[in-house]
Amino acid sequence: MESTEPLTLCQPDDRKGCCACCGLFNLRDLSRQGLSFFLSRGRERSPASRKERAEADAAGESLVRDVTSYVCPHQGFIVEGRPGCLLHPLYGGGADRNASFFGEKICASFLCPAHTILSDAQKRLIISHVDDWYNYSVAIVDPDSIRWLFALLEDEYGHDPDRSGRMGRILNSFLKIHASYLAALQCPVFFYSAPEYAAGSRCFSLIYDDLRFKREKEEIRAAIESKLSEGPHF
Repeated sequence: MESTEPLTLCQPDDRKGCCACCGLFNLRDLSRQGLSFFLSRGRERSPASRKERAEADAAGESLVRDVTSYVCPHQGFIVEGRPGCLLHPLYGGGADRNASFFGEKICASFLCPAHTILSDAQKRLIISHVDDWYNYSVAIVDPDSIRWLFALLEDEYGHDPDRSGRMGRILNSFLKIHASYLAALQCPVFFYSAPEYAAGSRCFSLIYDDLRFKREKEEIRAAIESKLSEGPHF
């Protein structure tokens, strides 16, 4: 029997996780290499490293996108390839989660905009087909672009690629392309509420019909056609 529990996107299974709400995508360097380096140092991060970031901000050389937002130092790889909260007792945290800036109650109850923007069916497709933590996090950070992709597949390609074994390849190709465009931007790309996301995502979300996105959308369509031509993989 299918569970009636709401789908939570933070740690959906033992293969991947997302800690965008911890401020990961507020870092200036959004490349896979940059975020991997930051996460890999989670267990050794010290007050000194936080002081260095504060000094860089004061010098006008900010390592973050929005200095009014917060990057939690207690995030990292809880296991290889799976980011999350290093203070969480389920993942080996030895300290109280109240040691974090927001505290245990807020951290435990918060759900990012993707939880309300994506349908349960869309969430299941992402969880089922995207296991790479970086691609998965990009999907959660920009849910409207995921909605744009699903609409594109239905409207322009006229069938459900999931039934022909292609959805995983299409989704991961799309997210790899979109991640490269997000990383090249200077604007904030993560927002804590749906209204903030609706306003701020005009800088990058493909759901908007803007000439700025023409090249990226052409690249995505070419990738979709390439994956569709490969034939099904079951």
